[in-house]
Amino acid sequence: LYAVMKKVLEKREGLLLGIALAQDVAAGEVVAKLLEKGFVTGTAAGNVLRLLPPLILEEADCGALCRALDEVLGE
Repeated sequence: LYAVMKKVLEKREGLLLGIALAQDVAAGEVVAKLLEKGFVTGTAAGNVLRLLPPLILEEADCGALCRALDEVLGE
């Protein structure tokens, strides 16, 4: 995930990502749990998680989001 983000950010194009979750995973629930962990995300459809990170995204920020997402999806 970070490699994709870094490539786009190097070009200063902005970054809007949609992550399709399993059909039985409600993105709204994932959004609520990520918010509790300090990450603001959104939904684009029933099972699509929307990410819109800032252009100043650092590798550590992406790593923290990936770890939080692993935790939330593992619950």
